[in-house]
Amino acid sequence: MAQYAMVQNSTNIVENIIEWDGEALYTPPEGTFLVAIHGACNTRWLYDPATDTFTNPNPSPRPSPEVTE
Repeated sequence: MAQYAMVQNSTNIVENIIEWDGEALYTPPEGTFLVAIHGACNTRWLYDPATDTFTNPNPSPRPSPEVTE
């Protein structure tokens, strides 16, 4: 089984992640399409169809280095 992102047509936001063999008959819910995941992806991430990549729109901030005086 492979993981697929269920992406909203109008926003390209990942709504859900499912496991699917890619062969069994399956139709995603209306207004969505499936994209095979080949790396990092999570719900609420953005999908760019031009580059076939997923991006986290809200990455965790990096901790600030400690300031010593």
